[in-house]
Amino acid sequence: MDLADTGAMWRTRDRADPETPKLRLVAGMAMVVAIVVLLTGCGSSGFHYVKSSNYHTYFKVPENWKLFSQDDVLAATKDLTPEAAAQ
Repeated sequence: MDLADTGAMWRTRDRADPETPKLRLVAGMAMVVAIVVLLTGCGSSGFHYVKSSNYHTYFKVPENWKLFSQDDVLAATKDLTPEAAAQ
C-alpha cells in the first residue's frame, strides 16, 4: 500500500458537514450554561449562621449584621443604669 491509497481510509473534509454549525452552536450554548451555573454557585447566599453548641441551636442571620460575642455585649452594658438596661 502506498501513501496515495491511505487517504481513502480516513474521512476527508472535502465537503462541509451540514451538522457542524449546529453542533458548534449547541456546544457553545452548553458552555455558556455551564459557566453561568458555576458562577452562581460561587456567589454568596447573603446569610451566615450563628450557632450555640450549649443550646443546640443555630440562627440564619443576614450577612450585613455585625456579630458580637457575649463578652462584647457584657462589656458594653456594664455601665448602663438599671433603667437604661431595661430598655
